[in-house]
Amino acid sequence: MNGKSATLFINGRFLAHPVFSGVQRFATEVIKSIDRLVDAHVDRAPFHDYVLLTPCTVREALPLRNIRVVRTGRLSGHAWEQIELSLASANGWLLNLCNGAPITKKRQGVVIHDASVFAIPESFSPAFRATYKAMLPVLARRAAALFTVSEFSRTELSTRLGIERDRLEVVYEGADHLEGVVPDPSILIPNSLVRHGYFLAVGAESKNKNLGRILGAFRKSCSSEHKVVITGKRDVSVHGQLKIGLGPGVVRVGHVTDAQLKALYQNALALVYPSTYEGFGLPPVEAMACGCPVIVGSRASLPEICGDAAIMCDSLDENDIARAMRVVSEQPELCDSARRLGLQRAKTFRWDSTTKRLLAHLGAAHG
Repeated sequence: MNGKSATLFINGRFLAHPVFSGVQRFATEVIKSIDRLVDAHVDRAPFHDYVLLTPCTVREALPLRNIRVVRTGRLSGHAWEQIELSLASANGWLLNLCNGAPITKKRQGVVIHDASVFAIPESFSPAFRATYKAMLPVLARRAAALFTVSEFSRTELSTRLGIERDRLEVVYEGADHLEGVVPDPSILIPNSLVRHGYFLAVGAESKNKNLGRILGAFRKSCSSEHKVVITGKRDVSVHGQLKIGLGPGVVRVGHVTDAQLKALYQNALALVYPSTYEGFGLPPVEAMACGCPVIVGSRASLPEICGDAAIMCDSLDENDIARAMRVVSEQPELCDSARRLGLQRAKTFRWDSTTKRLLAHLGAAHG
């Protein structure tokens, strides 16, 4: 340890949230990675202690060996984050992994995943949109260290928040969190799902996931022997209402466990992910890591993240999405190639690499 070693507090407000999103996945895996790195005696300077701070409403925190979990305060939500979290972390640095952070604190790092509240405001509820439009510019000016999850988001945030690109450090997400998960195929039987008999749409309950065009393309492209499986649970407080008719051949399974998700990936004909806006795009790299071919839109961060390992389509063209789905269903040799390329691509995304880069940059800001 050096003379400037400090405690690193971690914002655990996300653990009180009832819906598990990609942003929450990021936070969960980074915290677990920090815990592993400490256990492996990786150099921790300038931080000598790690504390996960959560609201008192959080009953079950993450299973951690080396990070202390402290429940603090009496408030919840933004009030807890802005007031009680700020006070509890006053004598150290604070790491915020889910966009939000106390606006009065300077000694902190903030991960801002994307600029979606500015770019696609219609995808969010009025309250959520107003809160983050007000908070993010302040955090961009005050926080000692800023992070985001792709070069695309770096450019977007620089433009939308009026800051230099160099203020943002890019930390890609990982794809290895499903490696040790034993797949649970029990989700297949009650939904009459057979291997390579369905397309998969993961987290499709947000407007930017383009569910309407996915279903339109499915109706145009596929025979009755195929289905579309939709996972995800919509958080109305964040994303508002989404009303889309499903139609025949569409199976909605809601929120699934990691074990169920892995089984869905491994047995799907392909993941269909023509998102119109994405800061990173975790489901495609999850699918690649599980050997599932991937169809993605050629917009936002997806070409950057997927490279040549995915089958590209125009997110705004239903006919082009249908074309990509037909290609997958009619050309098994292309699917085999996509699986091989995807497995190779997924190996470049590791949570420990994400965490080491994040901690190194935060440590440099600490000095």
